[in-house]
Amino acid sequence: MSERCHHIGLFAVQPDRLIDFYIKKLGFVRESGKEVPRILMHQVFDINSSCQLTKLRRGNAVLEIFSYPHPHQERSWDRNFSYNHWGLGVDDKEAFCLEVENKGVSLLKIDMNGRPIIFIKDPEGSLIEIYQNE
Repeated sequence: MSERCHHIGLFAVQPDRLIDFYIKKLGFVRESGKEVPRILMHQVFDINSSCQLTKLRRGNAVLEIFSYPHPHQERSWDRNFSYNHWGLGVDDKEAFCLEVENKGVSLLKIDMNGRPIIFIKDPEGSLIEIYQNE
């Protein structure tokens, strides 16, 4: 069984500055950008607004940089500042989830247009998104 970190999610107060840093200083490339709907932001991060997501890549390292209007007005901002989740790629997502559930780990399962998104919350409250390795 092989595991790897799939991506790291970061919240940004000054997203342009953060994106420029990763691109200009660390050699990342802008891969994509999209708006994440409010309902998904609320379900996963307890944030009540839509969000802009910018994906950066350098080789196998992937960053998801989240920015949204008025971050300090969100009650969950302190919990989510900077780091919000990382993704773990596993060979068999279903078997992995069953294995960790059998060890007493709770899964947060969200249906996103017929595609299941599964998160684990660590003891400090950080989220780990589980992916099937490609």
